[in-house]
Amino acid sequence: MVKLDIKDFFESISERQVYRVYRQLGYPALLAFELARLSTRFYQPKLGGASTLRQGRWRWNAADPGKDVPYARPYQVGHLPQGAPTSPILANLVVGAMDRDLVALAFSAGAAYTCYADDIVFTLGESDRVTACLLLQAVGEVVTRTGFRINRNKTHVRGPGTRKIVTGLTINDSRARLPHAVRNEIENALFHIEKHGLLSHMERRRSKDPIGYLNHLQGVILYARQVEPEYADRALQNLRRILVPYSEFLEVFKMFRPQPESGYMFT
Repeated sequence: MVKLDIKDFFESISERQVYRVYRQLGYPALLAFELARLSTRFYQPKLGGASTLRQGRWRWNAADPGKDVPYARPYQVGHLPQGAPTSPILANLVVGAMDRDLVALAFSAGAAYTCYADDIVFTLGESDRVTACLLLQAVGEVVTRTGFRINRNKTHVRGPGTRKIVTGLTINDSRARLPHAVRNEIENALFHIEKHGLLSHMERRRSKDPIGYLNHLQGVILYARQVEPEYADRALQNLRRILVPYSEFLEVFKMFRPQPESGYMFT
């Protein structure tokens, strides 16, 4: 398995690139410009090195393909913010050409290709380390040609017998499985709530909101259900059984707890 990570992925996608995505989707120039502004955050230029070169490439000016944008100023630049709900889909649209090149590269190497945002994984069924390293070099050339940089600290070649994780899931055998950290979180919570009580577990977790924590725990179990449904269903049944003695307490707590504007309340 060849695993790569793109350095500063979202921060490397400029406001100009986002503007072009909106234009390709059919938005008028002014609306595309305003949407690009809403979808990005201000980039504070730094002096010297790559930051100055990037700032120059990102600058709005009359020579840009986006020169039809009104009231563009020379030094206003921005990039996609990490964590914004709009950033992943916009990033995928920006890097579509790179993605197609990587799919073609995977096909020629007989590899399975998986990508989520800045995490790129190639899984080879039968290969050796030399072939994997050559593939890694070719992928690096595609990524660099597109204008991104490989994060060498998060680039790995995993051989047979090593633990392999793709998008947070373990893929060492014929089916994807939950990583140990997720299972441990669920099982430790169920064990401590049943043995020591909910309030004792809240104190151990340093949490003052049982409802908020139970929402979180239920969310983790529902996530696990997408990967290992039988295990997650058993965990959810155990959680509900364990919480039966606390039903009255939880109902009273809900009465005095501010209701969330969105989301769900543990039931």
